[in-house]
Amino acid sequence: MMRRAPWPQAAFTLVELMIAIAVVAVVLVLAAPSFRELIEMQRLRSVNAQLVTDLQFARAEAASRQTPVVLKLSVTGGAPARSCYSIYTCSDPNFNAVACNCDCLNGAGNACGGSANAREVRTVVIPASTGVEIGQPPPHMGSTPEVRFDPLTGGVQALTVDSDQGLIPMPWTGVIDTRLLRDTTITLRTIVGLSGRPSVCAPLTAVSGFQTACAANN
Repeated sequence: MMRRAPWPQAAFTLVELMIAIAVVAVVLVLAAPSFRELIEMQRLRSVNAQLVTDLQFARAEAASRQTPVVLKLSVTGGAPARSCYSIYTCSDPNFNAVACNCDCLNGAGNACGGSANAREVRTVVIPASTGVEIGQPPPHMGSTPEVRFDPLTGGVQALTVDSDQGLIPMPWTGVIDTRLLRDTTITLRTIVGLSGRPSVCAPLTAVSGFQTACAANN
């Protein structure tokens, strides 16, 4: 009986294998920056979404507790570099700087340790290692590092800016930037209107899903 010759087995030669490895390496090198940027943008969106949620939470807490509630920012370039904010109640209607002065840089649970009339509700810390920070926008925006929610109206206290014509009321009461550390033009700006409702825009560099024009929800 005649035996059929076996089919030759297909296999990569060493040269073909080296070419395939080189192609994969080139693809990975080209894709790495895009993948890193994708992760950074996801972190930016995540931190900003948490901030918006906490602003809404602070507004609701003011109404629920029937006492003013504050969200206050802080940033440090020291070791460890980080940005943060605390949400706390303030039983002093005048928001006395000594009686209601909490600092999130002291850490969660210790932000209001030295304040007689303040009670910490929540503290959020964003390490610089995430590549994202929150903070105040440029000085001309007229913002302060804190947003104060009124328990009676559900809105916030209006800010004023000193000018040649005297104190001018601003059309918003709080402006907070969430930005990438490697490129601070990639920023999501959260504006809190007189109503206490936050809105988000991307005024410096286009970010998918956000308008470039900023307006407060008054």
